[in-house]
Amino acid sequence: SDELIKLKNVGRTTVQWLLAIGIHDRDRLAELGAPEAFRRARARGFGANLVLLYSLEGALRDTA
Repeated sequence: SDELIKLKNVGRTTVQWLLAIGIHDRDRLAELGAPEAFRRARARGFGANLVLLYSLEGALRDTA
């Protein structure tokens, strides 16, 4: 999604993972929160590690 790729700390792979777990925009990511998005990515079997969690939180806070 164009909106997701524009978030800080979010690359193509992260966007693909987010889309696969039903997160299509920043609002949905904010609604679920970084920890829940991370948990869902792990549950889907993606190679998500703590870097993803920190990246998602940074994206929501608009910090690098």
